[in-house]
Amino acid sequence: MTLGDVIKEYRKEQEISLRDFALLSGLSHTYISALEKNIDPRTNKPIAPTIDTLKAVAHAICIEPDDLLKILDNEQPIEFNSTDNLKIEQNLQNENTNEQKQTMKFGDVEVTLSKNGQITNDDFDEAMSFLLQEKIKNKENKS
Repeated sequence: MTLGDVIKEYRKEQEISLRDFALLSGLSHTYISALEKNIDPRTNKPIAPTIDTLKAVAHAICIEPDDLLKILDNEQPIEFNSTDNLKIEQNLQNENTNEQKQTMKFGDVEVTLSKNGQITNDDFDEAMSFLLQEKIKNKENKS
């Protein structure tokens, strides 16, 4: 499910207009429309919302940003500001122990997955969700 799908579903359930949702979220109605269509009008490619957009939508639909991230599918791109500096070291495997490590750094927050056997998509999604939530908390604390 994309962010646009979540917004459309919420608006339908709550019977609110696109403009009313824009007021709830603090985002422009044209941007909400683009999110729902999942097309960036500048590039005609799938839209990649920012962390601030995810936070605004989560607030508007009365859920935690982390819960919103769990609803989104793996196909939903997310734009990271250049200051966020997301870095991922992919699957560094120790051949002697079959241990795999994956480190994700996002600004000043770092998460390392370490597991015997294969690191699964669910493991990665859980760590990414935690990482994004911590980054959002850090932004809120700095505000």
